[in-house]
Amino acid sequence: AAGGDRPDLRAALSAVLPGHLVPRHLVHLDRLPVNTSGKLDRAALPEPGPDLTAADGGEEPATPTEKALHELWCEELDVPRVPVTRSFFEAGGHSLSAIRVLNRMAEQLDVELSMAEFFLTPTIRALAERRERPGPAGEVADSVPLPSTLRRLWHRHHAHARPAVYNIAHRVDLRGALDRRHLAGALGDLVGRHHALRGRASHHDGEYRFEVLAQVPVELPLDDLTGSSDDAVERWCREQATRPFAMDRAPLFRFRLARLGPDHWVLVTVFHHAVCDGWSLGIVWRELRELYDARQSGSGDSPAPPAVQFTDCARREHALSGDRRAELEEFWRTELEGVPLRLPLPYDRPRPERLSGAGALHTWRVQGPVPGRLAEAAAALGTTPYVVLAATFATWAGRLCGGLPDVVLAASSANRSAAERAGVVGFLGDAVLVRARLGAAGTFADLVRQLGATLFTALDHQELPLTEVVEVVSGETVENLFPTVLFSVVTTPPPHLPVHGLTTSVRALPTSGAARNELYVVVVPGPEELTVTFEYSTDLFDEATVTAWADDFTELLEQVLPTP
Repeated sequence: AAGGDRPDLRAALSAVLPGHLVPRHLVHLDRLPVNTSGKLDRAALPEPGPDLTAADGGEEPATPTEKALHELWCEELDVPRVPVTRSFFEAGGHSLSAIRVLNRMAEQLDVELSMAEFFLTPTIRALAERRERPGPAGEVADSVPLPSTLRRLWHRHHAHARPAVYNIAHRVDLRGALDRRHLAGALGDLVGRHHALRGRASHHDGEYRFEVLAQVPVELPLDDLTGSSDDAVERWCREQATRPFAMDRAPLFRFRLARLGPDHWVLVTVFHHAVCDGWSLGIVWRELRELYDARQSGSGDSPAPPAVQFTDCARREHALSGDRRAELEEFWRTELEGVPLRLPLPYDRPRPERLSGAGALHTWRVQGPVPGRLAEAAAALGTTPYVVLAATFATWAGRLCGGLPDVVLAASSANRSAAERAGVVGFLGDAVLVRARLGAAGTFADLVRQLGATLFTALDHQELPLTEVVEVVSGETVENLFPTVLFSVVTTPPPHLPVHGLTTSVRALPTSGAARNELYVVVVPGPEELTVTFEYSTDLFDEATVTAWADDFTELLEQVLPTP
């Protein structure tokens, strides 16, 4: 390059050298001067040119994105200004400061890049142009009306102060001879199979759409955490898990790998809820194992392509016929007539017009004879543990809210009762409204039988989305915070990734300090214990209140389950 200006060379040196060893001056020579002995003649070397880190010349930031990046870079580099066309490394940056500025760009400006991408375009102008493009490079291969669940999520995501609460993140520890290339390839294969994983939401001129890109980048950056403490590794995992996504920018997933030792790796997977739900995760783990094993063995035995895609389900919802829609609307009007759809929880303080999103988790385990008695009670009553737990929660909620004769539960549903949906990855799950007629039930067993029949009938009518059910029954538009109280029993198997030749363990990385609802109750039944989590809004409830609720719920569970 003319005048010795070699930003590519400086970038490459910055990747392997500390900042103080990266040359500030470069001079181009055809050959090094030597003396009569054939050794380097230092005295004959030319004087270096101007300091390449000097901040003279170059263009000023023009757009809002350029100005925001300029301010961030100046803070990091401790300089008054940086020309928008000058490389970060020319301006005095090095590998460690590049990592810091990349993290800050992701957190503060929603500009997320790998280090390799940053080396290719390390100028403010190039990065601003990348940020201001309406999404990543790639043509839109398909576009459908946004399903009602995603419209509701769109509003909740953008209204929430901590939208990372809608991230679904896991830590996967892998021990053994991991092949990084095959793992990255398997992740790319997985994304290529499912429309939802290549999708993004859009909102233009009042119209909401779900757009599927023909291709999206699938990257697997590697960090070396060899020798790091367990706490440091956990912090690294949390940092990956809690960075928010923008729903209108694909990809709505993130993968990152860390090396902890010669045969110990940690993979963090993060999906936005817009492209993944609890049922989808089971498909993701199973297919990722099959795709990795196929690449590892070279057999090419990949799973069969999905018969139905998320976009097919979205089209079906949009095309719900007039006759069927009228039938569904009549069912829900009759079923929910005369009963409030929201639980009037007793707040510790007045409810603000808009919740801040601040929250907390209270998790506890119920052990002893209760798990066994739960299974026995369900079998004796000819139902499932889900129904028994839902009846218990309805009884508890009715008492908590002043002795209500009827309670409407917003019970989470995978919404996969149709066989064709079993292999679909995407956000299909939603709440179904179930009326528990507490006042009409003589005994707890009567309530369980009634609630079971009501639940399964409601599931048969879930074709009408929750948003429209509420509008039909109450006339209320619920594209904001609804349901305010959600009840869920996890019936899917725990996450598992049994990759050939590796020992693996998978653990969820929930977002702390945030709440999606006023109260979100999750019960995970197991053979030896029940795990119960109350996610609650700290705008409304104190920790002591929720702890007392947990004790009451556990006590009620022990009371209603019959002793053998």
